[in-house]
Amino acid sequence: MEKIECEICGKLYGVISPTHVKKHGLTLKEYKELYPNSSIVSGEVSKKLSENAKNNESIGFKKGVVHVNHTTWNKGLTKETSSIIKEYSEKLKKPMTEEQKEKISISKTKNINFFADGINIYSPSKTVKL
Repeated sequence: MEKIECEICGKLYGVISPTHVKKHGLTLKEYKELYPNSSIVSGEVSKKLSENAKNNESIGFKKGVVHVNHTTWNKGLTKETSSIIKEYSEKLKKPMTEEQKEKISISKTKNINFFADGINIYSPSKTVKL
């Protein structure tokens, strides 16, 4: 495998990573500024990353990318086939207790909710003219 050399310590790597340059007390940006003509990715690794991107096998999730062979954790599960889904479904059906309702009411009254109406701004305690 083709490797590139760290300009600071001379060790060979496929990629000069942020974690590696941190060992030298630098950020990757600082490393690039100190050694602008030095590559941080070997040609072989760069080629592999490029192939993966073309084949939609990229690592991580990117907006707008459809991940091949990715199945959601709950695909096909129903209350009838999964105890976890059934328990959650039953929790959702239960009405709130009076204690829960009181807690929500208290939290709403503690918040000062402002809203605008034309040039006036109202709050529970006063009206401010703009």
